[in-house]
Amino acid sequence: MNLTPFLAPKLTTLTFAQAWKLICKAAPEGTLTSRDRLAVELCAHLLVELRSEGANMHPAKLGRLAVSLGTLGLTPADASRVAAAPPPNPDANEFSDFD
Repeated sequence: MNLTPFLAPKLTTLTFAQAWKLICKAAPEGTLTSRDRLAVELCAHLLVELRSEGANMHPAKLGRLAVSLGTLGLTPADASRVAAAPPPNPDANEFSDFD
């Protein structure tokens, strides 16, 4: 992960697909799985709304976005709470427990 300073995002509208990709790219590698799909979808919708409405976004929705990003480990305070899933072992025998 590159920890060098980064530029603030341009305040332009985002499409849902762009927001989805932005969230997935920001997540530490290996932390998002298929079970996170609905949470990423919720975050993407709210991020699109934030970029289009800016300061006019309803505070409850802004709070929900912050909480949702946290559950995915995308805030500094929550990053230590998520762990990458171990990569699958292609040599593992799924039936070895039945010996």
